[in-house]
Amino acid sequence: MTDYTPKPEHKFSFGLWTVGNTGRDPFGAPTRETLSPAQIV
Repeated sequence: MTDYTPKPEHKFSFGLWTVGNTGRDPFGAPTRETLSPAQIV
């Protein structure tokens, strides 16, 4: 079985687009409130 545990050498990070995503569901409304750019940063 493959080990999918993240490690520092993977260098994965979330971008600002991830934080600003409202989580819109194709079957309904967004699941999170919209954040202003000032709130995100």
